[in-house]
Amino acid sequence: TMQLIINDEVVDVEFTNEKTLFDVYKSVEAEAMSHSRYVVDFKVDDHEVSRSFLEKTAIDSVKTMEFWIGDSQAVLLNTARTIDQYLDQVGSTLYHERDLSQEDLADLKQGFDWVKQFMESAAEMLQFNLTDATVVLPDGTTSNALSVVIQSTVDEITVFSDDNRELLLQNFRAIKSFTGRLIVRLYADSLSGADIQQGLSDFEATLPALIEKFIKVNESYQSGKDDEGVEILDQAMAELNDFLPFLFAGIERLTDEQRQLQIEIESPSTEPIDNTIEGISLSLVQLLTDLSTALEENDIVAAGDILEYELADQLQQLKPLFQELKKLLPNDAA
Repeated sequence: TMQLIINDEVVDVEFTNEKTLFDVYKSVEAEAMSHSRYVVDFKVDDHEVSRSFLEKTAIDSVKTMEFWIGDSQAVLLNTARTIDQYLDQVGSTLYHERDLSQEDLADLKQGFDWVKQFMESAAEMLQFNLTDATVVLPDGTTSNALSVVIQSTVDEITVFSDDNRELLLQNFRAIKSFTGRLIVRLYADSLSGADIQQGLSDFEATLPALIEKFIKVNESYQSGKDDEGVEILDQAMAELNDFLPFLFAGIERLTDEQRQLQIEIESPSTEPIDNTIEGISLSLVQLLTDLSTALEENDIVAAGDILEYELADQLQQLKPLFQELKKLLPNDAA
C-alpha cells in the first residue's frame, strides 16, 4: 500500500475512490484548499515527477507520495526559487549562445510568459505596483520600472537578434534582482526569532570553512583547474545562500537606530568603510552581485580578485556582526 506523507508526517488514510496518483493529488489539493492552503510541492518515491506521470501511474505501483502544504506565501516562495533558477539558465544561454533556433525562441517566449504571470501574481499578493517598483542593477544603476522591463522583454524576445541581446540580458538581470530580493523577503518573513538566532549561530560556526572554500576556488582557477573551481564555487555559493536569509531576517527586525550601530571590525583596507550593521550587510550584497556578474561574463580574473581579496575579508567581518545581532534580537523576535 502506498504511504501518504504530508508536511513530513505519515497520514493514516484509506484510498477508496482514488485509482491513480493524479486522483490522490486532486484529493489532497481539494482538502488543502478547503482550509485556504495549497500544494507547495510533491514527490513520488522521493523523485520530482510530471503531471502525465501522475495520470498514468496506479497507486499500488509506488511506495510513497509526499506533499508539502503551505499558505499562499509558501507557494510564492517555492515558485520564486524555481523562477530564479530558470533565469540563471536563460541568462547563461543568452550570454554564451550566439544563435538561437526558432524552437529555442519559442521556449524562451513561453518561459517568459510564465515569469511575467509570476511577477504579476506576486505584485497582487504582496500589494505593490509593478509600475512603481524598480531594482538596483549589478552596475549600481537603478532599473526602469519593472512593468516597463517586463513589456520590453516581451517585445524584444519576438524580434530577437544580436542587436538586442544585451538589452534582454539587462532586463533579465533586473528581473533576477527582483526574484532574489523576493526570495529573501518571503523566507525571512517565515522565520521565527529562535530560527534566526539558531541560523546566525550555525552561520558563524560555518564561516571559517566557508571562507576556506572561496579561497580554494581561486587557487583552482590559478592552477588551471577551472572545472574543479566551478564545482567548489557552486557548493560554497549554495551554502552561503542558505545562510543569508538569517542575516537579512535579523536585520529586518531591527529598528532604524539599531541598524546604524557601528561594529568594531578589522579590515586590511585603507579605504574608509561603512561599518554599521546595515553598511556591512549592503556591502556584502554588492560584492556578491559583482561576483555574479563576473561569473556570468566568464571574467575569471575579476571573479578571482573578488574571491581572493574581497569576499574572504567581507565574510570575516560577519563574525562580530553576528554577535551584535544575536544580542539585539530576542529569541521570540517576530
